[in-house]
Amino acid sequence: MEPTDVPAPVAAEPPVEEPTPVEEPIEEPTPVEEPTPVEEPIVEEPVEEPTPVEEPVEEPTPVEEPPVEEPIDLPEPVAAEPPVEEPTPVEEEEDEEEESGELDESCCDCSCEAGAEPEPVIPICLDYEILNADKTACITPTCGPRQILTPSGNCTDCAAYSYPDEEARECISDDCTDMVAYINGTCGACGEFTFVNEDQTECISETCVEGEILLEDGTCEECSEYTHPDTAVRTCIADVCNNSTEYLNK
Repeated sequence: MEPTDVPAPVAAEPPVEEPTPVEEPIEEPTPVEEPTPVEEPIVEEPVEEPTPVEEPVEEPTPVEEPPVEEPIDLPEPVAAEPPVEEPTPVEEEEDEEEESGELDESCCDCSCEAGAEPEPVIPICLDYEILNADKTACITPTCGPRQILTPSGNCTDCAAYSYPDEEARECISDDCTDMVAYINGTCGACGEFTFVNEDQTECISETCVEGEILLEDGTCEECSEYTHPDTAVRTCIADVCNNSTEYLNK
């Protein structure tokens, strides 16, 4: 508020009451609203998108569908026909055919004469079989006690020192170690005071000389001093001497 100029003093006059200054209201300035700052739009830079990677797509394994069976058309059932009675053959007609010599249609090859029987079928035999005399069946021959049957159906003799097996199909022989081998293929043990020879064909014993005895195994052994063989040449014995007139020899 600015100061008011006061007038110069005048002759004394009765004091004039100055009016009470009226205080004028002071208007406060209205605050000015600042403008709201406008936000500038942010310009986004374009972002490069990554190149999409193509992943391999697995194709589904085709599923084999089961084969569809087509329906089978079944034949419609046919009504059973009544059996046809065959006519009874007339013997007179057959006689006429036999006399005329015409072919009988019942023949298998249509080449046989009327009334002739077809030829029999010869059977085929297996191993160890032969045809019988009429050639109508196969039989198994019976061989002898020392024979075997071959696959062709023939009987053959076994060699010496062999014999047929139980089925008479093979010739066999026994193991005759330290025994006699007989010609029939079996074996035999030697008796006391004998042994088998090298060929295993017989039992033999050694020939003992004077002063020797024959042992159970068929060999000879010399008697010791002051002994001699007995009469059987099996044991060594000593004589009993008269000491006054006799003495014992070695």
